[in-house]
Amino acid sequence: MVDKYKSFLLEGSFNTDGDFHLDLEENQFKENGFDKYFDICERSTYHFAMLTSDIYKVRDFLDNLIVIYRVCMSHSWLVKDLYDMTEKIKNVVFDENVAQHFECISGNYDGTWIGLYKE
Repeated sequence: MVDKYKSFLLEGSFNTDGDFHLDLEENQFKENGFDKYFDICERSTYHFAMLTSDIYKVRDFLDNLIVIYRVCMSHSWLVKDLYDMTEKIKNVVFDENVAQHFECISGNYDGTWIGLYKE
């Protein structure tokens, strides 16, 4: 358990040129209220930030995030990149030895990243 940390900041940005988007209307995501953490800038950039003292809320957000990725068929390889980026962050949520972690996707999707910061 990560008792040593009392607050968690999870933030990120998804920069897409139309090859993928986030389905913020997906039932599970919307039902849990996680869509409120998003700000959509332009049509191709999604930003999110969550500050919480509940580590399980961070994990649940990341679990739900994986569900809402929508990728066009011609870029199916991007599903793996998005999944891997999200899972790498999820894997350090409960690790007491990691106070911060950052993952990103480069290439066409520079500006797509997720960061976790614990205090």
